[in-house]
Amino acid sequence: MFKNRNFCFGQGIRILMALALVLCCCGNVLAGDDFGYYWYHTHVAAYPTGKGLVYATQDSNVENPNPELFAEEMTVKFVNNSSDADLYLFNRPAEGYGFNGWYRWEDGQVSSFLSWNTSVFGLFSPSSLSSTWSEDNETEHYSEDPNDEVVGVFGRVSIKRDVDNLNEVIAAVPDSEVFGAMFIIGGILDNMEFSIDNPCNEIGDNVMLSAAEVYKDSVTSVDEITGVETKEYKDVVVFTGWTDTKGNHYTSSELKLKVTEHEVYTAHYQFIDNSSSGIKSLPINESKIHKAYSLSGAVLTSGKEEELRKKLKSGFYIINGKKILLKSK
Repeated sequence: MFKNRNFCFGQGIRILMALALVLCCCGNVLAGDDFGYYWYHTHVAAYPTGKGLVYATQDSNVENPNPELFAEEMTVKFVNNSSDADLYLFNRPAEGYGFNGWYRWEDGQVSSFLSWNTSVFGLFSPSSLSSTWSEDNETEHYSEDPNDEVVGVFGRVSIKRDVDNLNEVIAAVPDSEVFGAMFIIGGILDNMEFSIDNPCNEIGDNVMLSAAEVYKDSVTSVDEITGVETKEYKDVVVFTGWTDTKGNHYTSSELKLKVTEHEVYTAHYQFIDNSSSGIKSLPINESKIHKAYSLSGAVLTSGKEEELRKKLKSGFYIINGKKILLKSK
């Protein structure tokens, strides 16, 4: 499994989506949805008109939809027995334009932001799609008007993001930990600000690009003698700058621009060592005797690095006061 570790960020998100789909399904069973049927009626469109095309499907296996399936707008109707619906969205910008995310359409205008990627609605907000509930499915119970209207927004200037050392991070994780690592990565990036203030911009407009400079998470250290836990916050992901397609590099996390032509700006991020996420393997002194603690602070064993790798299964442990991903032998 995962013999080819050369992940691009898009591939990573699809892995994350697949895992989340399983988790969402399990969650529905545990939560106990009202028994019955949920009738979804969703309108999906490209905005502004003429700047791109969209496609929506419930099929999670679709990666490259037939170009003939794309349209400026389409209506999706389906019924299932879950209140958490999954809808996968795809976009195709027109020449000279770029994609700037999926938004709700409310009161005749672009409203709240939903997602950047081809996405599973429900991944981070389980009630993204509305529906009409019925006790039976003998007759259709679709609402006359769509329950939701979603637009893919296109602009002359568009933005995207990239984790420059993603392949290196994933390569340091055992096969059994890859799904969890991708889940962590997706969750961290989802919580970092990344936006363009005028997503449907045109030539002559002013735009502001914004990217969070750093993501911090807590690291818990345990004193070997007293067992007292100390929590501190360390950087997990850092912003390294914006680039455009001409090779220009901008170090400021906020970038003000006058739109003069079609251009794509990429926000670059780096996962760094000593992160509490435990994604990267952290070195430990080979000759020193170490105590290994569970993440809850319980002492598990002690020994030199080689001995620990033989005694413990691959996983996360507290060693030398740091959360370390240990690979067993």
